[in-house]
Amino acid sequence: ASSELFNTDDYQKQIGKIEETEFTANVQPIATNQMLIVDEEGAKRIGEKELGSDPGLGSRAELGKFTLQAVKGQLYWIAPLEHSGFWKWKKFSEVGTPGYVRVSATNQDDHALITNVDGKDLHIKYQTQGRFGEDLDRHIYTSGYRSILYKDETFEVDDNWHPYWTVTVYDTKIAFAGSEVTGVLTIDPETGHVDHYNINDAPSWIDRIQPIDIVKSQIENWGAYVHGYGNWSDEDKLKVAGESSLVLGHDGRSYFYFGITSHGEDDATVGFIMVDTRTKKVHWFKQKGATEDAAKKSAEGKVQEKGYVGSDGITYNIDGHPTYEFLLKDKGGLMKLIALVNVEDHTKVGIGENRQEAIQDYRSLITNHGNTTAYSTSDMAPVILTSKISR
Repeated sequence: ASSELFNTDDYQKQIGKIEETEFTANVQPIATNQMLIVDEEGAKRIGEKELGSDPGLGSRAELGKFTLQAVKGQLYWIAPLEHSGFWKWKKFSEVGTPGYVRVSATNQDDHALITNVDGKDLHIKYQTQGRFGEDLDRHIYTSGYRSILYKDETFEVDDNWHPYWTVTVYDTKIAFAGSEVTGVLTIDPETGHVDHYNINDAPSWIDRIQPIDIVKSQIENWGAYVHGYGNWSDEDKLKVAGESSLVLGHDGRSYFYFGITSHGEDDATVGFIMVDTRTKKVHWFKQKGATEDAAKKSAEGKVQEKGYVGSDGITYNIDGHPTYEFLLKDKGGLMKLIALVNVEDHTKVGIGENRQEAIQDYRSLITNHGNTTAYSTSDMAPVILTSKISR
């Protein structure tokens, strides 16, 4: 009953309506002032240093999973402090762990250990490393949610930096498969209070209502079953390229970013998809050019003597040109350079130690190759200004 062989059309259409847009000069899908310069690996390194700055705290607690999220229009990596073992939980179960670590995803110098919010010390009692009644899954189960499906326990903060656990509630739409999100739970990690919201009623600060694994699976089914199950020639098939990431859209909303390429082995991309992390609304920005892997190799080749390795890429609009951004890291995982690679011509690579230098180098490169900043005049209209001449 759940087989993809007998339910191909249902799986292919489960992602819903996809809005298609050509990537042009006046399309700004992702906020360029929120370009990621700290990835999860970098956030972990910074977080460990924050935790290690307090030897007493480092011996009783450890960092939980980092989650990228938007807070007041800025992207941050957030990770809770969790018990480092059973005996640490037994000793500190009454007070829990004292907070969380915050690391800016756009500024390496903006990071902090948050142990106090609004003048009140934090006590994270309910967590994934809790035991018995303080284990997060057990607490949800015993709080009246025995008969629902839920997943993706995520540590998020609201716009006032108060921490919560957010947990996706879902159901199956294709017999016992075809997961579809129906709502979200919020759990106060200090008191254990649980609230259940529908998607449309959820507080605005919650970013991740749609789990990225459910969204990715639905996109892959949409691309794979475009001509049914038995499309052995792979005609018109599409697939997700590279890793996915959360980005901040130009409209201030959070999106999951997926690079899309054809099912063949060529180095050509067909654009990228952005999915609203709350509503699952899908936007497909069509753009032909080099794949993320091909562009990454070009960026690494620019400084091949240094042996840097590129991170996963994200497509931005830089002066009207579709452009991949990569973090180039050394063997120790430290970010050394930012690379900007033109999607349409991946031989054009701008390099800089920070975002401003990389953009300046990239602009200079584009101009020297005979290109100019691209602007669209299709939506422009004459404007008459009347004023008194003062001189």
